[in-house]
Amino acid sequence: TTAVVDGDAIPNPGTGSTTAPTVTILDVDQINPTPATVVATIGIDRIDVITGGAGYDSVPTVAITDVGVGGTGAGATATATVAVKEFPYDCYVAMGTLKCVVKKTSSDAFSNPRAGGIIAMGVEEGDAVITVQQSDGTGEVFIGTRDGMSIRFQETDVRPMGRTAYGVRGIALRDGDIVVGMEVVKPGGTVLTVTESGFGKRTELAEYPRKGRGTQGVVAIKCSERNGPLFCAVQLDDAHELMLISNQGTLVRTRASEVARVGRNTQGVTLIRLPAEEALVGVVR
Repeated sequence: TTAVVDGDAIPNPGTGSTTAPTVTILDVDQINPTPATVVATIGIDRIDVITGGAGYDSVPTVAITDVGVGGTGAGATATATVAVKEFPYDCYVAMGTLKCVVKKTSSDAFSNPRAGGIIAMGVEEGDAVITVQQSDGTGEVFIGTRDGMSIRFQETDVRPMGRTAYGVRGIALRDGDIVVGMEVVKPGGTVLTVTESGFGKRTELAEYPRKGRGTQGVVAIKCSERNGPLFCAVQLDDAHELMLISNQGTLVRTRASEVARVGRNTQGVTLIRLPAEEALVGVVR
């Protein structure tokens, strides 16, 4: 079974229009007789399912559910998938938005799906859900912003809320800044920060001091003219590999252990060489 969280498309600066996201619970055994273990990629009109066997199937989203509030699909696109086997009350679905509203809801609140989806989170006008993760409630929340700021706080600072609740502030954003990533992390390991121009670094998680939720946070990476804005921030260790891809199709695959470990308030090193007209559009861990 896979919970698919539908969020709004990135708000249009001209209209600012958004709609509330929905969560759809998919019974993947109805899609393919081989039990599926994870949904690998999701787009506006397709869901690609990696099965537990040797096969690989791709099915149109419309064959599974009507995306959007009430199944209308108007103005909504799928933003995340969470592979689950059961819905225990003591595990959570953690969500974050562009404007840094964070929320967690007990996973058992999503155990009774409907064909048109169910509300996962209330979203203010002009905001949009960008990330969804599973959590056991004992970790820490790490948030990175486009201007290179970050915050790390205890997950217990976010109390469990109902599905229709709007959530609470995660970080105090500067004018014009938005969230580009939120991770539920465990102590130890490193945080990879990558900018749109292809520069990045690994920094020990311990170098990011714990702060109170809703504060301004600290610098994660310098967003200089060379670097450009922060594209993503994810936790990883030496066992991981990375793929980076640009908007012109340039792709680089590298081991996480080959990425330089440097301090928090630095610019990083070249991870993928991009001409001036290209920008990073994807990082896969």
